[in-house]
Amino acid sequence: MAKLSEDLEKKISDILDDINNLYNEKKYTESLKNLYKAWEILPEPKYCYDESYSIVWGILNIAIIIKDRGVLTEWLDKIFLADPERVDSGEREMWAGRVYYTLENKEKAYSYFKVANMKSRGRCFWPTDKIYKDFYLSYANK
Repeated sequence: MAKLSEDLEKKISDILDDINNLYNEKKYTESLKNLYKAWEILPEPKYCYDESYSIVWGILNIAIIIKDRGVLTEWLDKIFLADPERVDSGEREMWAGRVYYTLENKEKAYSYFKVANMKSRGRCFWPTDKIYKDFYLSYANK
């Protein structure tokens, strides 16, 4: 995995701290703009840095909250490319499931939740994922 220079690492870390504050204040549009700024700061190839996953994660999270279909569609594939050395326990598929659920493609959402559930051995749903877990369980019992 590539390592950022100390200067770039600090710059991105500061931006992510600012994003957390904006997010807590429900300033989602500003959070998204700062996430894009953090993404632009990453040198090429962007996906080889640990930070790439956190940035894409944040973009998808906010896009789900504000239901921005364009951002969801544009950034979904990036979650599978970001930080390829990251341990895979179904979190990428969970993000895909959340995105497809938000995009109202229930069949694809279910298929990704199923893979996430298998990879995580049933631990993929966060406490805040009740809507997704309920959907997954009801869809599985059809």
